[in-house]
Amino acid sequence: MAKSLTAPARYYQGSALLSQSYRYVSHLGRRFAIIADHLVKDLVEERIEEGFRDAGNACVFLHFNGETTLGEVARLTALICEENCSGIIGVGGGKAIDAAKLVGDTCGLPVVIAPTSAATDAPCSSMAVLYSEEGAFHKVQKLKSGPQVVLVDTEIISKAPVRLLISGMGDAFATYYEARACERAGVQNYTGGVRMHTSLTLAELCRDLLLKYGYQAKRDVEAKRDTQAVENVVEANIYLSGIGFENNGCAAAHAIQNGMTAAIKPFAALHGEGVALGTLVQLIMEYNECGRWNQSEWNQAVTFYRKVGLPLSFGHIGITDADDLLLDKIAKASVTPDSKAHNMPFEITQEKIFTALRQLRDMGL
Repeated sequence: MAKSLTAPARYYQGSALLSQSYRYVSHLGRRFAIIADHLVKDLVEERIEEGFRDAGNACVFLHFNGETTLGEVARLTALICEENCSGIIGVGGGKAIDAAKLVGDTCGLPVVIAPTSAATDAPCSSMAVLYSEEGAFHKVQKLKSGPQVVLVDTEIISKAPVRLLISGMGDAFATYYEARACERAGVQNYTGGVRMHTSLTLAELCRDLLLKYGYQAKRDVEAKRDTQAVENVVEANIYLSGIGFENNGCAAAHAIQNGMTAAIKPFAALHGEGVALGTLVQLIMEYNECGRWNQSEWNQAVTFYRKVGLPLSFGHIGITDADDLLLDKIAKASVTPDSKAHNMPFEITQEKIFTALRQLRDMGL
């Protein structure tokens, strides 16, 4: 089987990039449909119009309703067909980004992604997550290609709520541990190939940047400062995590997050917060399986979580009644036949996940 590596065609990161947006996308065409919700439109409209001024303001905003469902993708696709556009720009958080990717894939148009936070690693991947009308995880859909351009304006990201940056750190921190599990299991990555040394190295670098700069980046975003620490963590959250998960694979951490969204409705935690908790559960299962607790690795993770403010318990994500019945429900929803939990390097069962969930609960972290 061939080794494989995928990445967005072009990635740009820096301050005030949206005010120069047409410069970075002009090779794709002249007129663009911009998919964003009302709050994001208010935030970026002036900047994007400034960036498109030299092109005669050749852009049109289309409203995203906030949930990436099959119905919303179909609605936006129909609107795009009415516009004479040469490309799509998805602006906002993970769901708006995924909606833009799905619409572009359907219409056969190039896609530009401009995240307004560093809350997820969705911008760089050639995959998109679909949800049910109730907001529960539905499925991950592979796309024909990844984004042609990823445009990361760190001036905007540094002024976003700090919770979003922290959530992104939770999503990104899982990247290395899930990559390591997938390597040990020998499973294919999301491109259908074998991971390269490059892939695991990027995932490891992602973790190391978070450990080194995560706390300072959190403090800087709390003060609305765009600093080098923020730039480093944004690179980890968006680029390294995105490239890392797609070229290595996901495992139990994301499966447990998906299980929680299915078992708990509504699920109040952000994606990265749920993944962060799932990472701890994954580590517990690994330690249980090998019969040896890696205290050094565990302490490193727990210390990092405490410093940056990631959840260490179910109570930290608003689950105050994590009794055995609920934990068993989460475990069952996490181990469906198509679950990424089966990418772990040992047999995964509902009982193993339930045991690890209960161990985390009983630690009282």
